[in-house]
Amino acid sequence: MCRLMALFIVALVLSTAAHADQELIRKAGEWQVTLVNKPGDTSPPQSRQTCYAKDETLSDAVATGMKQCSAKSVKTIGQQVVIDASCTVDSAPVTTHVVITQNGSNAFHTESHLHFMSPPEGGQTDIDVVTDAKWLGACPAGAPAK
Repeated sequence: MCRLMALFIVALVLSTAAHADQELIRKAGEWQVTLVNKPGDTSPPQSRQTCYAKDETLSDAVATGMKQCSAKSVKTIGQQVVIDASCTVDSAPVTTHVVITQNGSNAFHTESHLHFMSPPEGGQTDIDVVTDAKWLGACPAGAPAK
């Protein structure tokens, strides 16, 4: 449960890459985001694919995905984007610290730390989530796009 909630929160914040000109853009097309397992975790990796109809700036993507957040900070530092936010998920306060690292124009790596003020079912107060995202190309014909 906590792992799925963490993936949900990370997905809200993410799906963003940067172009060389430092204009931070998640480009249109199909993206795959994969939750990277911790060392020793033998469970199958969790991935999801999402199609985006148009390019979107990081500012717009973060604003859309963080409507339930009361405080947020987004900073670009070199090839990284650092996001700090205080959010509410299912009536529970959560703070997040996310670092997105650009890996070319078609991929990025994300490391996130989530702190639940009121631990969700399962009792974990702190969760670290690592994801790798890659652009797969144009959206398949007929695929729903956001």
